[in-house]
Amino acid sequence: MGTAKIADRDEARRQLLIEGSRSYLKAATALIVYQQEVQKKCRKVMERYLQDYSLALKLKNALKSSEIAEHRWPQPNQWEGNWASVGVHVGRRDIPGLSWWEAYCSLELRSEEPVLYCWVGETFPTGKIATVLFDKLRRLSADISLDDTINVGIALRLRADEAFQIEEKLDDLFPKWINLWKKVGGTKAVFKA
Repeated sequence: MGTAKIADRDEARRQLLIEGSRSYLKAATALIVYQQEVQKKCRKVMERYLQDYSLALKLKNALKSSEIAEHRWPQPNQWEGNWASVGVHVGRRDIPGLSWWEAYCSLELRSEEPVLYCWVGETFPTGKIATVLFDKLRRLSADISLDDTINVGIALRLRADEAFQIEEKLDDLFPKWINLWKKVGGTKAVFKA
C-alpha cells in the first residue's frame, strides 16, 4: 500500500511538471495582469480619498499619492494557499503613539467559502493597539472587523461576477471608513500618545 501511494505522488508530480511546462507563461502572465488591474483600481480609489482621509485621521503631515505603493500578499515563499490580498497601501512612522501604521485599499480572497471582498482598513504593530481602535469603531458600526489581531477595517463581500465592479465597491467603502475616523476624532484622540 505504501509503494502505491509513493508511485501515485510521483505520477502526480510528473503530470504537474508536464502541465506546468505547457501553461506556466500563460498562467504567470494572467496573474500579473490581474494583479496590475486590481492595483490600478485600488490606487484610483485611494488617491481619490487621500485628502479627506488625512483630514479625518488628523495627521500632522498629510498623506500623499506618491506614498501609495502596490501591495500583494503573500509573497510566493510565504504562500499557504488559503488567503491572498491584492491592492495598494500607504505607511507611516510619524503618527504619535504608533511605531508604524499602514492603511490598505484592497481586494481580499479567502479559500474557506470561497470568499472575495473589498477591504479598506489599517494594520498596526500590536494587537493591543488595533483593539483600541476596533473597540471605538465597533461602537459606531457593526461592520468593523478585527483580523489576525492587528488588522482593523471594513469589508464588502463580492461574488466573482462582481469583481469588475471593485472600484465602485471601494468607492462605497472608503467614505464610510473616513466618516468613522471623523467620528472618533482622529489618531491623537484614539491613540493618545
